[in-house]
Amino acid sequence: MYPPPCGISGSPLMVVESPLMSDEKPRARRGESVPEDGPSTGKTLATAGKILLGLGLIIVIIVLLGGLRGRDGVSGHMGSGVTEAMIQSTGENSAAGEPLSTTSTSLTQLEQAEAENGYLAARASAGLGAEDIRVYDSIPPGSKLTHTFPRTGELDVVTTFLVKDEAVSDDGRRWYEVYLPVRPNGSTGWVRAEDVDTVRLDHHVRVRLEDYELDLFQNGKLVDTYPVGLGKEGTPTPGGTYYVTIKMRPSNPAGAYGQLAMGISGFSEQLPDWPGGGQVGIHGTNDESSVGSSVSHGCIRLHNEDILELNPSVPLGTPVFIER
Repeated sequence: MYPPPCGISGSPLMVVESPLMSDEKPRARRGESVPEDGPSTGKTLATAGKILLGLGLIIVIIVLLGGLRGRDGVSGHMGSGVTEAMIQSTGENSAAGEPLSTTSTSLTQLEQAEAENGYLAARASAGLGAEDIRVYDSIPPGSKLTHTFPRTGELDVVTTFLVKDEAVSDDGRRWYEVYLPVRPNGSTGWVRAEDVDTVRLDHHVRVRLEDYELDLFQNGKLVDTYPVGLGKEGTPTPGGTYYVTIKMRPSNPAGAYGQLAMGISGFSEQLPDWPGGGQVGIHGTNDESSVGSSVSHGCIRLHNEDILELNPSVPLGTPVFIER
């Protein structure tokens, strides 16, 4: 699982705050004085004023309610209904911290990521131990096993997928449809959510074959553009939707693959017997003049300084869209 791209030899990259107290004396309200150290006649007058004001408000409310109930001959049912609605809208009958709306506004992790122009990666859970990840052609019932992947690959890199969709089976389990690093390009399958750990991704890469350029996006916004070298006529770079599966530092940083290489989930359609299975890579180069032209066996070449700059923004699982 996850052999080195392009047959490269190398190593994988791998307090609660308390409420503030105030020493400031309370400000005087209209009609009352601020109490000092002992009782005063002002305090007594203020208390009497409060009582009279309260009685006056009660009388006004009674008159208004009576007018609403008798207005235009309408019975008191409307007034009762309005009162109940007002109580519900204040949240007095709601549990603390819950939304007042009866319609759930919670999003799944995939929905939340997509709502913010991001993506979701699924990585093999450590809880699997030595067990393989099982991939099925659909969610139950009637699903069939199509692939199994070890939790870690040949270079001890954690198996990672790009999530495409999600669903809940009849038994209440959540499943993810994921892109698979297998032939044919663009293959997908379903994995149980409990077998993977999901990771939110903010970046994606888009390669424009006609323009010999690679664009880096963050939350849907263009961040940077890099010139690239692409596959030549007999071994073109395959278009499609892929993702980063592995990163490596080539054993010879002055060699053809430059200082860093990334494998993606796509494969050359012309070189199935190429070392590593013909997996397409994004890598540096020792021939700077090859960037901007069609010279490779299908891999995507960048200047060494460019791929080193790109590297931190594209963790495993990052989508790579190659436009024909």
